[in-house]
Amino acid sequence: MVKLDETSKRQLLKVRNLGKNTAEEILMKLFYYQFNVLPDSQKREYMLEVAASNN
Repeated sequence: MVKLDETSKRQLLKVRNLGKNTAEEILMKLFYYQFNVLPDSQKREYMLEVAASNN
């Protein structure tokens, strides 16, 4: 079960044999994928949302 206060990175680190660097690599690849599949018209809004959620 996923706890609401846990970050995606913390959840990934719980996966067996998944080290810190691997978890960060997975998160970055997911971010790049999500960004690249968006139409150009939505990329700016996506980046603003990501920046706001990480502050």
